[in-house]
Amino acid sequence: MFIRKKTFYRQDGTKREYLQIVETRREKDKVRQKVICNLGRLEDLRKGSIDTLTRGLAKFSEKLTVIDAGKDILAKDAKQYGAPLVFRKLFGLTGLEDILEKYLASHNHSFPVKEAVFAMILNRILSPSSKLRVWEWLDVVFFDTTSIYFEEEEPETRSSRIWRRKLELAVSPRC
Repeated sequence: MFIRKKTFYRQDGTKREYLQIVETRREKDKVRQKVICNLGRLEDLRKGSIDTLTRGLAKFSEKLTVIDAGKDILAKDAKQYGAPLVFRKLFGLTGLEDILEKYLASHNHSFPVKEAVFAMILNRILSPSSKLRVWEWLDVVFFDTTSIYFEEEEPETRSSRIWRRKLELAVSPRC
């Protein structure tokens, strides 16, 4: 058995839709469908009769229970955990991590350049509409922005000033 929506067009061009309960059976190698019950006009049923009928039929179902959880559950916020983990693995498998480590080994940086580059790449993959808003985006995905905020204990070297400025330009929002 299944529910069929039957549409009829009147002479004045209006459309009427009806719901029917239909049974399918095979008779002499042919499939036959028999209307068991006409439930009525769809527009009338949408006013509340469908919900009442569904709840009433659910009482007799052994395999399926209809749960109306929409009233009780409210999602206030959703966090992404899977995508950063997947792209962290791909970051290593593609060799980007090794290339950065090889290049950065000969330079002393007071901030994690590799992590900052990964954050910028991840931003472009997951949130491409915010190309100039990486800094705010990092807070949303719970990235530790203090580790790339470039607070140094010792005086800056020329190299670290250049890297800090480049990274600030890359990650800071521009108006």
